[in-house]
Amino acid sequence: MASFYKRNLSDSTVWEVKIRRKGYPVQMRSFDKREDGEKWAREIESSMDRGVFKSTKEGEKTTLKEALDRYLEEVSKHKKGHRRERSRIEKWKAHSLSSRYLASIGPKDIADYASERKSEGFSMRTIHLELAIISHLYNYAAAKWGMRALENPVAPTRVKGTDPHRGQNYRGRERTLSLSEKEKLFEHLNEEMKQIVTLALETGMRRGELISLTISNVDLTKKIVKLDETKNGDSREVPLSPAAVDTLKAVLGNKKIVGFDGKLWTMGPDRVTSVFANAAKEAGLKDIRFHDLRHTAATKLAGIYQAHELAKILGHKVLNMVMRYYNPTGEDLGKKMWESSTNHKTSTPEK
Repeated sequence: MASFYKRNLSDSTVWEVKIRRKGYPVQMRSFDKREDGEKWAREIESSMDRGVFKSTKEGEKTTLKEALDRYLEEVSKHKKGHRRERSRIEKWKAHSLSSRYLASIGPKDIADYASERKSEGFSMRTIHLELAIISHLYNYAAAKWGMRALENPVAPTRVKGTDPHRGQNYRGRERTLSLSEKEKLFEHLNEEMKQIVTLALETGMRRGELISLTISNVDLTKKIVKLDETKNGDSREVPLSPAAVDTLKAVLGNKKIVGFDGKLWTMGPDRVTSVFANAAKEAGLKDIRFHDLRHTAATKLAGIYQAHELAKILGHKVLNMVMRYYNPTGEDLGKKMWESSTNHKTSTPEK
């Protein structure tokens, strides 16, 4: 049976509710209003009566900030993209929600957070990645930290304009680099950065994939780059254009055989991002990031390859991720049909 204790503080009144039931751990929570405590007690006692009670004790005494610190240590630091995830976690820790207990955070809190971030101008992709961390944290806490009764507040959350699997409503950042912008940018880059940017524009590889390349990944005979470890966990082969082949020949030609450790670049991924940002600023380019080179490449490659082929080149498992690069008009499709018909007639032997 539930017991209620009224405690008068200096500036408020708090009701402490305690439930003792044989065979169950003692349950205790504090409320500003007695009626809220009574409602909570009824729900707990009802679940005990029905034999479906699960303790949320751990989730009620662990704040989101504490959980994020533990998650960072146990999970994030072992991920390939741990630096980026750490940055997102630090942003979460700076938010007011981080001081709340895990069990007290619900879908509305998450929806409000997403709406807040959207109103601040953050992209749907950024919001999705931030929510994904919290979702995985709750699932991990339930599975690994003994918080089995903890409900994931992200699971039922839907933010207008987003899709948890990046489906048909997903439209990421679409900034591309024009030819004139490329020329301005190159005026402020050293030779190595020019080569890195050229390969990014020609292949559509991600920054991490590009910077981690070694001589063993490059096959100039087959005109491909073999990626053994990628963001989605699969290996893949990326075709090389004539410009990409020429660039890699120049890179390999400048490497010394003696003491060569196989790495193509002297810079790490963070340094590349920093140098690119500084060069773009000096060139007077607005709102351009290194990752936009991948979108630029994808836009160009969409004119060469079909959607399923482009998805394979870029390393996307979901076909919808590349469909935004395909926007043919009815006239374009009509021309393609007539070209196909013409080629068919030409190739058909006369009887």
